Amino acid sequence: MNLDRWEPWDEFLELKREIDRLFTSFFRRLADEVPAAPSFSPPTDVYETEDELVIRVALPDVIGEDVDVCLDGDRVIVRGERDMPFDAVAYHHREWDYGRFRRVITLPFHVEPDSLRAKLEDGTLEIRLAKR
Repeated sequence: MNLDRWEPWDEFLELKREIDRLFTSFFRRLADEVPAAPSFSPPTDVYETEDELVIRVALPDVIGEDVDVCLDGDRVIVRGERDMPFDAVAYHHREWDYGRFRRVITLPFHVEPDSLRAKLEDGTLEIRLAKR
């Protein structure tokens, strides 16, 4: 008669390996389906004149076709992408952010929804909205 020694932890270890495999598979598929999060949020100033709300967003090295501006209720959403303008072999110092960006600005008061005007010039996006 051959008796095998029962190791209760073996079953738990096998269960743990199976759970790890399922989680890895699930999150790998999820990462493939979910778009990457924006990598940075550009600096922004918001001020008002007598007639308008003005939003200025610092976007050096960004071209107009890579920027989207929309009014969503009481928020202005600015999103886009800044490509790296050069091929670096190695960085010695880096402070600029590249890649996708997104900035959500909550408006301090009501504006005329159809009045949104945006202009990108000299690395600054200027958004103007008429006061209501």
